[in-house]
Amino acid sequence: MADKFYNELKNNAWVVKDDAAKLAVLTEIEKNAAKLCGRATRGIAVESCPGILGYYHAGKNKLIISKTALESAGSAICAVLHEGRHAYQHDVISKKQANKNRLAWTKNWNGYLNPNAPGISQIDYFLQPLEKDAWEYSIKNLKKISAKVKDPYIKNDLTDIQLTAAAQSIKAHRLYGRNAAQIIQTKIDLAFSQKSGGQNSYPHVVEQLSKEGLHADRAMPDYITPVAQVEKAAAAKAKEATAAEKEKAAKRAAIAQKYGFGEKAAADASKRATQANKGQSDKTAAPDKAAKPSKSVTTVKVSIKSNKGDQK
Repeated sequence: MADKFYNELKNNAWVVKDDAAKLAVLTEIEKNAAKLCGRATRGIAVESCPGILGYYHAGKNKLIISKTALESAGSAICAVLHEGRHAYQHDVISKKQANKNRLAWTKNWNGYLNPNAPGISQIDYFLQPLEKDAWEYSIKNLKKISAKVKDPYIKNDLTDIQLTAAAQSIKAHRLYGRNAAQIIQTKIDLAFSQKSGGQNSYPHVVEQLSKEGLHADRAMPDYITPVAQVEKAAAAKAKEATAAEKEKAAKRAAIAQKYGFGEKAAADASKRATQANKGQSDKTAAPDKAAKPSKSVTTVKVSIKSNKGDQK
């Protein structure tokens, strides 16, 4: 796009435009974005959308932008880029475009996590595959446009959007830990299976997924791991690790008590004995020099043998 076009996005030019003039500028951005990714250009409409920047209406094949987003150039551009990305995702799902994420996007499209639904948070919404991809795409391209326009207002909008997206990732890590992606995907799987159990409005999608082995026409119990089960498994693993550490500590304490030297010396002796058993060393373990034997024992020589075996 020409430099003259970018001047239209500067705040002093944007605020004096009426909605029709703003839509004309946004349409040019949509045409350019569509051309770059090889999809058909979508029409743009403005609606009152409280709390959101906009949405993609697949039935009308339109990008809907909220009146609030239209007030600032940065928010309006981000909304067009974001909803335009959803249009591209829909083309991929409909096999009009090729993309390696088609299967994941198809599943998410039919198991979409609406933040207003019970058990679904803003974190789940932001980090589900469709939204995560659309946010990353819109932020990346808004950054490019901001660099061309060089307007502080657009730069501020960009910063706010980046911080909002980053905050969701941080919140997800705090809430779900390392299992964040798995837990969110589990919620998508559950939503997808519930919708595909007779309520799915995309039969061709269900049929295709069935061919690919996911059996979308049933509940998929072998494929889905419920959130509660994921959390229970993680807790059991942590408990198992704690129990193993306690068992090791108890063995070291028993050796220390039996032979009259410190627990550190017992741990060292146990380690050396394990190495010897593996063929790495054939030396016998001796008490730590810093540890004093009990009065009833003058010298101590310990040889500990452990049975070979796999521990998991």
